[in-house]
Amino acid sequence: MKRFAATVYLTVLGIGVCVFVAEARPAYARKENKDCGFCHVRSGGGGERGFRGQFFGANGLSFGSFDEKREATIAGLSSGAEGRNSIPTISYSGNITGPASQQIQLASLRGPVILLFLGKSDEPSKAAVKSFAALAKAYGTQATLLGVALTEDAVNLTEELGGVLRVYPDPDSAAIKKFSAKQALDIAVVARLGDPLKTFEGFSRANIDAATKLIAVSQSTPIPTFELTQVPEKSLRGPKLSVGG
Repeated sequence: MKRFAATVYLTVLGIGVCVFVAEARPAYARKENKDCGFCHVRSGGGGERGFRGQFFGANGLSFGSFDEKREATIAGLSSGAEGRNSIPTISYSGNITGPASQQIQLASLRGPVILLFLGKSDEPSKAAVKSFAALAKAYGTQATLLGVALTEDAVNLTEELGGVLRVYPDPDSAAIKKFSAKQALDIAVVARLGDPLKTFEGFSRANIDAATKLIAVSQSTPIPTFELTQVPEKSLRGPKLSVGG
């Protein structure tokens, strides 16, 4: 019964987001001083949206904090992409404010999710994020890869880490606790409906390999063509994730 209720809740939440996005009108284009084609695949507006339109709808119908290069890169595209070339080539999460726990649940409605827990912008974290973003590109739209950080300013951390991976704020540690992450650079595979499936200690070649295989078995998503040598063989571990309460 609880699982049924959760399914209904997440479905309604997902529909709500879609409806919210669909409310954008030419008036918003005028307000933002943008052509309709800035958000839509069609230059005249209407219909499918590119990454900018998805960002706009997921952030309160606003381009506040929008950065063309960052968002294009996270969406697997090049800056200035237009028309059908502006459609994300990876499973793109346009929202930038979180909270992490809610956005993880929403992403799980689209398919498999892998999380990378982050602490600060240091060299091990930058190396892990770079490899993780490459894995996201290999998965394309078949799986969503997200960063989760114990911070309120995830946008700033996203940029400090290279602006290649969506990082969500988890200031109340809700996601960290839910997935039992102990240290930065732990990774977690998310089950359907946003439930924990398995958390791996450290970012390593063996753990990424195991995570992709687990998704293949549990959620029937093929292992992507990805060169594992891009991932450090020796496990990277960050500082302990302090979770109050």
